[in-house]
Parts: sequence; structure tokens; C-alpha cells
Amino acid sequence: MLNIQKAEQLLFDNGKLLDGMNKYKQNMESLHQTDVSTDADFRRTFNRFFVMRSRTPLYYDTFYSFLEMRKDTSGTFEEALEELKGSNGKLEMSFSSKLVHVMDPTQPIWDRNVSVLHFGRYPATENL
Repeated sequence: MLNIQKAEQLLFDNGKLLDGMNKYKQNMESLHQTDVSTDADFRRTFNRFFVMRSRTPLYYDTFYSFLEMRKDTSGTFEEALEELKGSNGKLEMSFSSKLVHVMDPTQPIWDRNVSVLHFGRYPATENL
């Protein structure tokens, strides 16, 4: 069972972890307060937090338009995977899982850290 006091102490003892949790909270709280498809501040904060860089304008527009359209109803991992594939021809498991997680925080994130630490391999990014 989760010990809340231990978790809080861990956050306060580790400034980097606390900073990351505050950024995550800011992203999640502002999601429903703005149109993420056009809000440059939201995009910048989100991109920094999830280390989303070096993408084409079409990719960013596709990502944030899908997020804006589905943020209240949530999308599936498969839908996100297909949507993002349409913008660059790649299957992007990591960013698809992050997109779905932001819409539904109970969904897992399958990024490099999770894949390597738990499964011993990098997530698939394939050109199709």
C-alpha cells in the first residue's frame, strides 16, 4: 500500500523530482482550460516536459489537434498511433502512449525508460 507521508517526503527531498511533478500537474490542469491545438504556451510546456522536439509542424499540429478533439472523451492507443502515423509515416509508440495518458492518466506511458528498464528494448518507431 502507498505510504503518502513517505511519498511526500521523497518529493521534498528530491528537488528535481518535485519540479517534474509540478510541471506534470501544470500540464494536466491546463489541458482543460485552453485550446491546446492553438495555445503556444501549453505546447511549449508540454513539449519540454515530454521531451518532444525536432518534429515537423504537421506532426505538432496533428498531435495537438487530436488531443484537443479527444481530451474530454479520450482516444485509444490505436487511434493515436494511426493519427500520428498519418503525419510522418512512423509508428510512434512512445508519443502515442503519452498522448493517450494525458487524456486518461490511468493509461501507461511506454517510453524509452519503461521499455529499456522493464523489457530490455527500445520502443518501436518504424517507417511505414
